[in-house]
Amino acid sequence: APLTGIPSPASAPFEFEANVHDYGKIADTAPVSYEFKFKNKTDRAIKITNVAASCGCTNAAGDPVVEAGKESVIKTTFNPQGRNGREIKTITVYTDDPNCPQIQLQTAADVQKRSMVEPVQTWFGELK
Repeated sequence: APLTGIPSPASAPFEFEANVHDYGKIADTAPVSYEFKFKNKTDRAIKITNVAASCGCTNAAGDPVVEAGKESVIKTTFNPQGRNGREIKTITVYTDDPNCPQIQLQTAADVQKRSMVEPVQTWFGELK
């Protein structure tokens, strides 16, 4: 399924270059990272009070304060080990802005297992 993302509210203090990122097909052997670039479009410093991912397989972090007019990034890392198929993760950025206390970002990947046997169970009859 294509990744459409969650639109940022018009009142959002940050203007992101993109609020979604699709890694495409990746192996299940190593983590992948992406930085969501954004700018503080307000005339005051905005505090990022928390950055939370929807799953323990994804880590996300950002600068604690973004000054007015300055650029910054939210760095995300997705660990695909133990996963298979399409994975969509949501990252929520919490701010101290009363008009927009949270902004959501999304990442996706098509995780390809290193080796896979289907069906999971196979019967070979009686073996000697």
